Amino acid sequence: MSDQNEIEHQLTGLRPIWNELFGDVLYVAYGDDMPTTDALAVCHEMVPGAWLIGRMRSTDLRVSANAVLKGWAVTLQAAATVEVRTQRLVEQLVTAWNRLGLMHKAALLMRSPLGAEQICIELMAMACDTVELDVAFVGLGRDGYVRFMWTQNGFTNFQEASILHALIRSDGLLRCDTPDQCNRMIPGGGFKSFIGRRLLTDASRPVYIGMAARETPHTYNAGDIQIFESLVEQLTTVIEIDRLHEQQVDSESIRRDMELASEVQTGMLPLTLPNPDGFSIAAMLKPASKVGGDLYDVYSGNGSVSVMVCDVSGKGFPAALLSFEVRAAIRSQFHSANHPGVILRNANQSLYEDLVRVNRFVTVTLLSIRQDGSSVVYSNAGHPSALHYRASDHQILHLESTTFPLGIFANISAAVQPIDMEAGDVLLLYSDGLTEVEDYKGRLLGLGGIGQLLLTLNSLPAEGILERLQAVHGQHQGEYAVSDDMTIVVIKKLPENPVEPDIYLHWRIEGDLSQLASVSDSIQHFAANLAVEVDQVWFEEVHLAVSEAAANIMKHSVNEGEGYINGLYALYPTHIEVVMVDNGRPFNWDSAPMRFDKDAPAEGGYGMHIIRDVMDSIQYQRLPGNFNHWRMIRNLPNSVRTRN
Repeated sequence: MSDQNEIEHQLTGLRPIWNELFGDVLYVAYGDDMPTTDALAVCHEMVPGAWLIGRMRSTDLRVSANAVLKGWAVTLQAAATVEVRTQRLVEQLVTAWNRLGLMHKAALLMRSPLGAEQICIELMAMACDTVELDVAFVGLGRDGYVRFMWTQNGFTNFQEASILHALIRSDGLLRCDTPDQCNRMIPGGGFKSFIGRRLLTDASRPVYIGMAARETPHTYNAGDIQIFESLVEQLTTVIEIDRLHEQQVDSESIRRDMELASEVQTGMLPLTLPNPDGFSIAAMLKPASKVGGDLYDVYSGNGSVSVMVCDVSGKGFPAALLSFEVRAAIRSQFHSANHPGVILRNANQSLYEDLVRVNRFVTVTLLSIRQDGSSVVYSNAGHPSALHYRASDHQILHLESTTFPLGIFANISAAVQPIDMEAGDVLLLYSDGLTEVEDYKGRLLGLGGIGQLLLTLNSLPAEGILERLQAVHGQHQGEYAVSDDMTIVVIKKLPENPVEPDIYLHWRIEGDLSQLASVSDSIQHFAANLAVEVDQVWFEEVHLAVSEAAANIMKHSVNEGEGYINGLYALYPTHIEVVMVDNGRPFNWDSAPMRFDKDAPAEGGYGMHIIRDVMDSIQYQRLPGNFNHWRMIRNLPNSVRTRN
């Protein structure tokens, strides 16, 4: 065929990559029929009469080798017709594989027995070669002194001091694309281009990294920046783990190892949570042991706030290590994309081989909120469905999966789904450790229990909802040991003029008449903490109405001992609000007597009459999910209202 030379030329760049990944040769065979190959070879037709063949060192590599070869065959097909376009595509292909190869090598290197310093300089050298720069360094600080390690010799103390001063002053990424920029930012450094930053590690032991060109200026493109930021995440993990290991006592037990790993995991969590306009975010992580495979992250950039919750299969230290790698892979994507589906798809491509090798998978929910609050979209890779409380009709919506977990398939969908959020709506992202906790009767808290809590607590700020979810989780499990990690992220869309309760009290009891005294105790406790003084008779009326409402639910709605009742008392500037939610039988509000006849009381006695007589407003709704929702309001006397 006429373009054989062009294809052979393109293979020159691909053969070293193939050899490094799969350990054998890559060649082209010509003929009308598919060439005969053995089990250690894969073959794909590029154009009629031309076959791309790759040999492997092991049949275990067949799946990944076949996928790579097929992709290259399609790419090289273009070389037969459009030489210029082919050159560009192959260059992009080689660059992309260089980046993937770097991440793969980095993952292997981090698992090697080498010390942290050697791993750091090896990683920098790999990155330097990938980006095609001349020199790289790592600066390790301790006891007020920074020791530089270079991939090449010949740098003076003055040059190192100039670099250190520039990185400290930049307080972030320092990037110089031209010699003039380098001379201005790093005087005396002698660089044509430079990129570097300080790692976010322990302040007492700062770490600085950088790469530079000494001969020819290099303009850093988006791919270079992504490689560098990925490197930052990897090196931060290496340094932090090394720092924590150095704190071990010589004969410290495994318990201490787990405590140190827990510090690493805690250090991975964001110190502050950015809030998009009109939103409030609260989050927590609680491993089942010292460390685990759960992790969350909140990142602001590219005009959006991204919220991630992930769960690595397995438990303990191995799962925690993988969760660090997952976070690094996803974080590296934030710098160039804010599309949750694309980020998860790219992260899966980076992590797939490592996850398959250790027989693990990762479920992830990734959500993106525009900084101005105008839109919310999400992608769910096999993670438990996020819950959306919709304030307009008190419904709990389930945000189902949009694609497969990471590590199951080499390629996954980049699908996303929008979330229509209005004022008062609440999103709950969580791991299964929240829902799969059992009480003393073996009953799961479950999605029903969490939904009931959201229906009760939605008027609280995000931090209040989070605190009560944690508290109920602890109460539900009682003295039983936690068996799974737990992550919770609460996102609330705020009204334009939010009015939060001055004080509130939440309670949750079994639907059993023996628990009625607990309701009475709760209202007494709430009264003792009120910021206003009300007439004793006024309060006793409220006390009586609340007790009657709870008794009514226990007698006529919830089968004794089978369900839970949630209640919330909240003090607002002008009124007290009482919310009760149960999952029992529906109540026919329309048939309840409006007037009380002492000579012929309705079934159920005086209860409904008392409630109607005391409360200024009563709302009852039967909600999807078999929930009864009560909202009762008693206005404060004008003399004690906190604000008009």
